[in-house]
Amino acid sequence: MRPLLKLMAAITVATSAFLPAALVNAADGARHTPASDMKAQHHTMETIGREWRKIGKALENKDAAAGMKATDTILRAAPNIEKFMPHRNPDKRDRFMDYYGMFLQQLIEFRTALAQGNIVGASAISGEAEKTCGRCHALFR
Repeated sequence: MRPLLKLMAAITVATSAFLPAALVNAADGARHTPASDMKAQHHTMETIGREWRKIGKALENKDAAAGMKATDTILRAAPNIEKFMPHRNPDKRDRFMDYYGMFLQQLIEFRTALAQGNIVGASAISGEAEKTCGRCHALFR
């Protein structure tokens, strides 16, 4: 079986030079960006996800400083979203950017609430931000 796998790998490498940079996903017609862009996109989302989990723990522990630190990390990573190509529905990019704008606004409001020591208010805002993420993921992921 190993020789077959090696042959398949060699064929994949040999033919990849002839494939277009943006491949069409037959299931929904979505265009994906080159692998390097997708890697950066996934890295950004992993960073946001990791920091969002830290925010959840910070809220549970009523630790505003930890919440602000995680939020700052997300705010530094978030501008990368502007370059994203959605996995699905790329023709609705304006809506994608609307969700991005809502998320940024919610992050700023969230951080402001934390800076004021308003954990209850921050928790409510984080719930709204999670809904925004869910709506965006439902349409574009």
